Amino acid sequence: MSIFVLSLGTRYVRAAPISECGPITEDSHLVGDLISVGTCLTIEKDNIVLDCMGHSITGDGTGFGIELDGRMGVTVVNCVVGNFEDGIFCSIQAIII
Repeated sequence: MSIFVLSLGTRYVRAAPISECGPITEDSHLVGDLISVGTCLTIEKDNIVLDCMGHSITGDGTGFGIELDGRMGVTVVNCVVGNFEDGIFCSIQAIII
């Protein structure tokens, strides 16, 4: 038997672990810091939750830390993003950061 305790307004998310840069197609969480040349994470579906869990995403001064171009309903939380052309790139306003 499993018991989950959630705060009001919180939803339980079964998230895939992420340990390297690449595409994200489902709810995910980082398991460690990421270092990238160019764009690191690209959200490829709508309504995705990305929880960095306080980890950092560090770039080489180019690309994007997290790219959300054209996505809707994406939630990005607990992320420290630095040294990119843009830390988080999005072109739709229906995003919660």
